[in-house]
Amino acid sequence: MRVTEASPYTITPKIVFFDLCQTLIDSKKIDHEAINYTLAKYNKEPWPITRQKKDPLKSMKENFPNFFGNQAQEAYDTYLKYLIDEINNIPVFDYACEHLKELHKLGAITIIITNRDIQFIEALKTNKKFK
Repeated sequence: MRVTEASPYTITPKIVFFDLCQTLIDSKKIDHEAINYTLAKYNKEPWPITRQKKDPLKSMKENFPNFFGNQAQEAYDTYLKYLIDEINNIPVFDYACEHLKELHKLGAITIIITNRDIQFIEALKTNKKFK
């Protein structure tokens, strides 16, 4: 469905903000795989998908010391590498790209907000689904 058909408004918005994860891309499964891959490399118990971060107000990276102590940065690099290696396997939600393209055609500025690492963002730009 086109943005213009779905909108009850007659005026195109000037700016639209989107959160990246769980709004445009469905990253929950790949994040879970990446953390369990990393935990296994450090001989730690797997993380059930239903488990919450120790401090939910912090990003995954900020929570790594809770999992890995003084190896947190090294473990995070492992986690990030896994995500980047799997970047083309991260599902994009149905119609996300189409909506972004339509908003662009309409002249709306779209801003995508995320707390993801810049390396992840740079890799995501190469994702074939966003071409």
